[in-house]
Amino acid sequence: MKNFDERRAIRAFTRAGWATFTAALLGAVAMLCYPGGTGLEHNTSRYQLTQNFLSDLGMTVAYNGQPNRFGALLFVISLLVLIVGFGGAMLWFIRLYSRTPTSRNLAQGAGLTGVLVCLSFVGVAFTPENAVMRLHVQFTLFAFRAFPVASVLLLLAAYKSGVATPGALFAWIVSTICLTAYVVFLSIGPSPNTPNGLVACVIAQKSVTIAIVVSLTYVCRETARSLNVM
Repeated sequence: MKNFDERRAIRAFTRAGWATFTAALLGAVAMLCYPGGTGLEHNTSRYQLTQNFLSDLGMTVAYNGQPNRFGALLFVISLLVLIVGFGGAMLWFIRLYSRTPTSRNLAQGAGLTGVLVCLSFVGVAFTPENAVMRLHVQFTLFAFRAFPVASVLLLLAAYKSGVATPGALFAWIVSTICLTAYVVFLSIGPSPNTPNGLVACVIAQKSVTIAIVVSLTYVCRETARSLNVM
């Protein structure tokens, strides 16, 4: 295909996998560094997996009033690593799936939406909850509401292009379903302002995050594998 360098594409997809590993490691360390406190109970100690959102890691001052600058820095770096890793992979998905006029239009639409998603998550990284909670929430909600649009467009582009493997198509389907389900949850789910609601919202956020990162990592690995055997 014109303007498609398979070796560079494979390297980009491989880097996305390493980005996942690096971000997970940094995130785990950030959890260990978090002093404590949740949105409802400021006196808890350490990071509570079922009561602290991932974004709580980005607070420069934790809910319990103690400084969390190093942990917040690790959170920002981990999020930026994911954005750069998967953002670079997306550029090659767009090129790979632009095989037909229909798939090209879908892929380009996914690219434009993906840019908005990436920029929104950059906004999430640089708006700590303790400083600008309202703006942080707005960035988060926009990112997750735009994300399924990009995912479904990439799914359709992959299908129309005829080059995606069944495994890659399945990963795009899983990604789209999970993201759409989370958007519905955000609309009709419980409020995080009650103990049970907080637990439900935290678990939902972590579940969709894990599902999306795993799905995208898999589709990158599967696509790199298929390019290697072509």
